[in-house]
Amino acid sequence: MSHTKLLQGKTIVVTGCASGIGLETARLCKAWGATVLGVDRTMTQQHVDELYKVDLSCPRQIHQLIQALPHGVHGLANIAGLPPTAPAELVLKVNLVGLKALTTGLVPKMADGASIVNLASLAGFDWANRISSIHESEHLDFDEVAEFVRTHDAGNAGGRSYFFSKEALVAWTLKNRWSWREDARRPCRGGHARDGPPGHARRHRARGGLPAERRQRLDPWRQPAGGWGHVVPPAVQHPRPVSG
Repeated sequence: MSHTKLLQGKTIVVTGCASGIGLETARLCKAWGATVLGVDRTMTQQHVDELYKVDLSCPRQIHQLIQALPHGVHGLANIAGLPPTAPAELVLKVNLVGLKALTTGLVPKMADGASIVNLASLAGFDWANRISSIHESEHLDFDEVAEFVRTHDAGNAGGRSYFFSKEALVAWTLKNRWSWREDARRPCRGGHARDGPPGHARRHRARGGLPAERRQRLDPWRQPAGGWGHVVPPAVQHPRPVSG
C-alpha cells in the first residue's frame, strides 16, 4: 500500500495542529488520506478538515471538545504542548493534565483498533527516577496544579515544569499502553508505534493478550524497581470552535 492511501478512510484527531510538529503531523495525515480533525487554540486552515478551537488548559473546553468530537475516531495524536519558558502551571495543565483528560475522555468514543500517540521528548528520559512525584500526580486535577508546582520539583527553575510533564507522560503512557491494548486501542510512545497494524491488537485480545515474552521484545524500555505496579497509569470548510 502506498503512503498516499495509508490512512484512507481514517479519522485522526491532531492536537497542536496550527504549528510545529502538530502542523507537520496534520500535513502527513492528510497526505496519506486521512480526515484530520484539528485541535488548537489558534485558528488555521492548513491540512485540517475541521478545526476545534480549544484551550487545552481549560477543563470545561476539553469536556465540550470530547462531546463535540464524533464517535469512531481511528487515531489521536497528542502533539499540543507548551515549552519550559511558559508559566509552570500552564505547562503542567496543557502537557499533562489536559492531555490525560482529553485522552481518557475520548477513548470510549474511539474505533476498535484505534491508535493513540503521546508526544514526549528526551526531557522525559529520567522518568524512572521521578516515580514518587509521578505517583503523587496520578490524580492531579486542574485546580490542584498550582499547589503541586509549589510543593514539588515542577516549577520554572531549570525548566522542571516541562521536564516533569514529559516524565509523567512517559510513565502514564507505559502504564496504560497494555491495558488499553486489551481494549484494542494502542497508545504509542513519542510517535513510535511498536505494536503492529490495526487488527493485530484485536487478534491478540481474542487470545487473551500478548504473551509476556512478546511484550518484552516490543517494549525494551527499562522497568523500574518494584515492577510496573509502582508506575502511575501514566482548508476548513466548517470550522467547529468550542466556546470558551
